[in-house]
Amino acid sequence: MVIAVSLAATSAQAASASRTFSVGDSRFGGTATLKFNDSATSNKYTATVSAQADGRVLYATLPLASGDASLEIREPSNCRAFGSLKLRGNTVATWNRSFIGSAGFTTAPFVDKQIGGQTQFGIGPVTLTFRAEARTQIYAKGSASVSFSPITQRPVVRGSFGPVMDTTASGSGSVSAGGASASVEGNLRLIGDSLTGDVTFAPQRKGHPIVSYAATATTQSTDGTIQGVVRIPVPFFGTQTYRQTLYEYHGGPSSFTLISGSRQL
Repeated sequence: MVIAVSLAATSAQAASASRTFSVGDSRFGGTATLKFNDSATSNKYTATVSAQADGRVLYATLPLASGDASLEIREPSNCRAFGSLKLRGNTVATWNRSFIGSAGFTTAPFVDKQIGGQTQFGIGPVTLTFRAEARTQIYAKGSASVSFSPITQRPVVRGSFGPVMDTTASGSGSVSAGGASASVEGNLRLIGDSLTGDVTFAPQRKGHPIVSYAATATTQSTDGTIQGVVRIPVPFFGTQTYRQTLYEYHGGPSSFTLISGSRQL
C-alpha cells in the first residue's frame, strides 16, 4: 500500500487533514483520497469528511465513487446533516436534514457497474478471452445523540457520520473453438474504504462550547482470486475441463486515524 499524508495546522477556527493511498498494481487495484475539515463560529460547529476513489480494472482506469458527509451543530443541540454521493462522477444521492436531539441519517446503498479491459490466456489447447468488469457500491452512514451533562447542566451532542464505498472486480470469458465453452469463477476485492467522522459538541456554563473531533478510516487492499475454466467435449469420453488461475492477490483490511483533537470555539 502506498500512502501520502497532508495535515494542516489546527487553529482556534479550523482543522483539516487528508490522506491518499493506493492498493494493488497496474492491472487491478485502486487509489483513494480521504479528507477531513471543519469550521466554527462562537456557537456553531461544522465538520465534513469526504472520500473519492478511482479503480484499475485490467489496466483500464475508471472513476468509481465519491462522497461527502457533514454535520452542523448549533447551541444548544440544533443539528443539520447534509452531503452527497456520486458514482462515476454522477450524483446519486443528496440529503439536507435539520433536527433537534437524536436522529439517524443513513442512506440506502447505490450500485454501479463498469466495463474494464480485456486480455487473452492460453488454457489447455484453446485461447480464452477474458473481459473484466467492476461493481461499486456506496452509501453514507450517520447518527447523532444528545445527552445531558451533570457537570455543565447543558446538552452534549455526539455525532458519527461518513461515506462507505467498496468495489469488486470480476469478469467473463469466451473461446472461439467449436464445441468448447468457457467461464470465469471468483472475484477480486478491488478497493474499499470507510471514513467515519466523530464529533462531540459540549456547551459550557461560561464561554464557548468545546468540540472534540476525530476521523478514522478502515480500508481494504486488493484481495481474491479469479480463475478461467474451459470445457472441451471429447468424443466417447465426455468433457475435458481445464482450470487456470488468472489473477491472485493477497490483501486485507487496515485502519488508521486521519486526525483527532479538541478545542474551544
